[in-house]
Amino acid sequence: WQAYRDSIAGGRKPRVVTHELSVDRADGGAAYLAAHIVRTRYRGVDVLLCTLTDITARKQAEDKLREAREAADDANKAKSTFLATMSHEIRTPLNAIVGNLELMARAALPSTEQRRLQTVMSSSDALLRVINDVLDLSKAESNQMVLEAVPFDLRAVLLDVAAIFRPLAEAKRLVLECR
Repeated sequence: WQAYRDSIAGGRKPRVVTHELSVDRADGGAAYLAAHIVRTRYRGVDVLLCTLTDITARKQAEDKLREAREAADDANKAKSTFLATMSHEIRTPLNAIVGNLELMARAALPSTEQRRLQTVMSSSDALLRVINDVLDLSKAESNQMVLEAVPFDLRAVLLDVAAIFRPLAEAKRLVLECR
């Protein structure tokens, strides 16, 4: 009766009121019931007709899903922390390598050594970019990434993009005209 009265207290009168409740069992566990209550008449008297449905299995499944979601969230946080830590630990010595390579590039080296040095520098820079991207991803996943507003001239950007693609467009136009 109390569950039905509480549901109609706001002025609305739903046809069926559903109320979930837990009942302590003798073994120390709990059973969960869904009470479906409807107001009706029986032999000329207003009555509440109530059915009880055992929803214990559903509640246990919901609890397991919630626990699994929490475990997945914890695992994702651990992964992000690991990636951020490892990326930082790799980036620190890599910065020293890149710095030393830049110093070596200033020295007079034979052309074969210069080519090798350029290959190593290029590979180091690529690795550093990958590591920085992993760090950015870790920051984004952990809501630590800070976005900054940078003003720009949209017209200038569009003109730059058009200038970049103009030679390609003209080359395609020439190819099409030659056909």
